[in-house]
This record gives sequence, structure tokens and C-alpha cells, in this order.
Amino acid sequence: MSETEFTTDIATISKLVGEVNVDIIAGWEAGLMGKQRIGGRLFERRPPDHFGLSRRLNWQDGYDAACAYKKNLPKKSTHWVGTTADGSSVAIKRSGWRYKHGAILTVLEEKGCAGDVWVSYFQGSDLIKQERCGI
Repeated sequence: MSETEFTTDIATISKLVGEVNVDIIAGWEAGLMGKQRIGGRLFERRPPDHFGLSRRLNWQDGYDAACAYKKNLPKKSTHWVGTTADGSSVAIKRSGWRYKHGAILTVLEEKGCAGDVWVSYFQGSDLIKQERCGI
């Protein structure tokens, strides 16, 4: 497993939180899931209602550590680069890796691009994958 993926490794959790127990791990896993959608709005996750004070504090420690861990991971991005008829390059950059290529290629075509389009997938500043498609 690379260091840029989410982890539930006990050594990582104990290094970031200081101790490990079942409640801290539960909070860690909830923190890796991100916010909770309720009725179309996003809310911070909360510990289970049946937890007492000490269990809630342990859960919150794990949750906060996971949120900080997730925030410091390198961000994913996708870059499309096409060439216009006069030889200049047009680039479109988006965060994340999941995009419908057809919509982006249509935008590049409207900007005057034709021929090959290079699609590059980055994680932070590391090039993960590069492929070629056409308009």
C-alpha cells in the first residue's frame, strides 16, 4: 500500500493519536469517510449516542487525527492538453480523476483544438498515468 492511500494501519494510528483502542479506530474510520450527507446537506460525523464521555473523547481523538491525515494527503488532479490549428496549446485542469472525457473534449474542440489530446493524471506533483485520445 502506498503512503498516499487511506490506511487503517494500527502503527499509523498509534503514531498520530498516541494510543489505540476500539473507539479510536472507529473514530479514525469515520474520519476517513468524510462528512455525512443528511437531507442533501453535509454535516460532520458524530460519535454514536450510546458512548459515554470517555468513549466519545477517544472516538473524537481518532476522528480528528484521521481528518488531519486525510487533509495532508496529496491531491489528485487531471490535466487535458490539446493543440490548436496555429500550434498553441490549450490546457484544462480539474481536481480529481473522475471526469467524462467527452464533455472536456467538447470544450477543447470549442476552443479550436483538433487532433491528439494528452490526458495526464497527477497525485500531488507525481505523474501517475498519461494517455492520448483524439478529437
